[in-house]
Amino acid sequence: MQSQKYCKHSSLLALLATWLLLFLSTAHVHAQIEDRPKVGPEHKKMEIWVGEWKYEGKLSDTPFGPGGKFTGKQTSRLILDGLFLERSGEDVGVYAGKTVSYKFLGVQWFDSANKIYQDRSFDNDGTASEATLSVSGNVWKYAGTTTDPKGKTYKTRTTSTLSADGTTCVQKSEFSMDDGKTWKPFWEDTMKKTSK
Repeated sequence: MQSQKYCKHSSLLALLATWLLLFLSTAHVHAQIEDRPKVGPEHKKMEIWVGEWKYEGKLSDTPFGPGGKFTGKQTSRLILDGLFLERSGEDVGVYAGKTVSYKFLGVQWFDSANKIYQDRSFDNDGTASEATLSVSGNVWKYAGTTTDPKGKTYKTRTTSTLSADGTTCVQKSEFSMDDGKTWKPFWEDTMKKTSK
């Protein structure tokens, strides 16, 4: 009889312990879901870039090689629950008499810890760039570094000025080989949004 009471008591304790663990784990998962970042006004600003774009521009003569004209297209979309902006595209230009095709992939996001936008991009020639962005109205300013396939790193800065309706963007980029003491023209282009 004592043994049966002990077994019932042990079973009841095991059931209560299981229920308590289940409750705590559910509460923990719920808290993790609640703590996940939510799309805020800073993320919403990136929506201006969403869509299909076509562009044309010119590359200046630089120590990296002769300049030339280029045309291209870019697709931008929000990914990962709207927290990141993905850009991908391709442009074709004629440099030193050769037709060259560049493909690129970039990701932009709002770094909530540091209260600034960050950007990383990669080209199919092995070039990698990273930048921070400041935004004032329809003007986005990128400042960062680019590393070419041979490991040479230089500073870059780009100003992107969007039209009031967000359908046209004029961009001008500069580079510095002396850690920002002097700046030279790099490239410039005009982008037009063809669809959202």
